[in-house]
Formats: sequence, structure tokens, C-alpha cells
Amino acid sequence: MEEALVEMCPAGISARRVEDITEALWGERVSPVAISDLNQNIFERV
Repeated sequence: MEEALVEMCPAGISARRVEDITEALWGERVSPVAISDLNQNIFERV
């Protein structure tokens, strides 16, 4: 799930749209804040 989220943002999909996609795919919403935090965490590791 984390890898899919990380791939969506560089592809130009907004955090709000990712929220909708996660609900459709996994039945739960991932908040835009959580997506932003995840991306920041990945960015720091790179």
C-alpha cells in the first residue's frame, strides 16, 4: 500500500485524489495529511 501511495504523487495525482483512490481500492481513506507525511518521510530517506 505504501509503495502505491508513493508512486501516485510523483505521477501528478493530488493528495485529495489519492484519498478517493485509496477508499476505492482498499475500502479506507488515507487522509491528505497522512499522504503528505508519507511522502516527506520517503523524500528524507532518498
